[in-house]
Amino acid sequence: MERIWQEVLQAVEKRVTPSTFERWIGQLSFIGSEGDNVYVGVPSSFARDWITDHGIRDILQQEFSGLCSREVKLVIKVVRQDGDRSDTDGTSGDPVPEPAGGRLIEEVTRNAGLNPRYRFEDFVVGPSNQLAYAASLSVAENPARNYNPLFIYGGAGLGKTHLLNAIGHRIIEKNPSARVIYTSSETFTNELINSIKGKTPHLFREKYRQNCDALLIDDIQFLSNKPGTQEEFFHTFNTLYESHRQIVISSDAIPREIPKLEDRLRTRFQWGLIADIQPPEIETRLAIIHRKAEKEGLDIPEDVAMFIATKIKTNIREIEGSLKRLRAFSEMSGREIDLNFAKEVLSETLGTNRTLTVDDVLKAVASHYNVRTTELKGGRRLRSVARPRQIAMYICRNYLNSTYPEIGRHFNKDHSTVISAVRKIKNLSSSDSSVKEAIEAIKRQLGL
Repeated sequence: MERIWQEVLQAVEKRVTPSTFERWIGQLSFIGSEGDNVYVGVPSSFARDWITDHGIRDILQQEFSGLCSREVKLVIKVVRQDGDRSDTDGTSGDPVPEPAGGRLIEEVTRNAGLNPRYRFEDFVVGPSNQLAYAASLSVAENPARNYNPLFIYGGAGLGKTHLLNAIGHRIIEKNPSARVIYTSSETFTNELINSIKGKTPHLFREKYRQNCDALLIDDIQFLSNKPGTQEEFFHTFNTLYESHRQIVISSDAIPREIPKLEDRLRTRFQWGLIADIQPPEIETRLAIIHRKAEKEGLDIPEDVAMFIATKIKTNIREIEGSLKRLRAFSEMSGREIDLNFAKEVLSETLGTNRTLTVDDVLKAVASHYNVRTTELKGGRRLRSVARPRQIAMYICRNYLNSTYPEIGRHFNKDHSTVISAVRKIKNLSSSDSSVKEAIEAIKRQLGL
């Protein structure tokens, strides 16, 4: 069985990333076998849980079963330095303490609010996210030295939350005594409101200003139009920055495009590095699909992966959801996953992708510029309305392939006015960075 264990390791090495193999599988030790059970050891319950949660245990079990030509159950035991072992649930026999380092890291990451699934090892890097990934890794390795603050922006489901969590995990791995806080702007706001109601604002400020070495705050755009919360965050930001502690912020837009945000916050968000995440290109989407499928224990044929990649272009969470759906339906029906099966199972989710309409563009532009759709379709010539109207016409023409008369009917304009507006925005998009950035932000919102 020891020989089979070595063959299993060789097979698994080809199925996971080098960093995952070195960091996690390298901790495993072969204990022995009994009947259909194979026992391997890990040094901590933290490592055991990570290996289980990330699908590594399933991969090991598959390889063992294949090499043994029968179904094998892999049992992971926590092994103390003195050789004592505990079962996978850690409850059999006398309590077995895990090494202090593993227990400490596990506790610290839990208290920091970090998601154990989001680590650098699990992030698929491509041209669309390379800058954000490199900056995040640099910040995690050297907090408050390279980029402070680090501001990451991009559309929903592209990996911003993943990177924020990965930064927190890496900081704690390097320094378990680091006080890391991952939170969302919504949670920050709710905690502030509750502290005011409970007359404990001093405890709120102590948490975020005194007992925090790295603040990772998600979806900062939701501070928009919340002057009280913006005031509190302004002072929190200043305290952390002036005491050389790391701040990482994520948003769906660059600072200058976040509406109703105080200029002093907008300025501070631009002090460090601003890194964007774009929708992944087809090669990166395919790599993501195969990586996620590996975690789900799925063997995805290339044509199925291509089918999903061509249907889901902007949201990684949708890819995860599709793979989970495929796995569930495959297990329930006993059918193998092939292209016809994937089309059948995913028709309700992927088949509902409807064609964007002019009304969709109107709503997205109105939301971006904080105006009403009726104003965009009206006759007002104020710059605050006229420019968004022209951009809406430009997007309809260039990305929806709408005809000039069709666009004119929606905006109550003749086709010559539409032609002039489209031509003007086309010229401005190459000479005015603010117009170009606005178009890109609206495209992300529309999933273009």
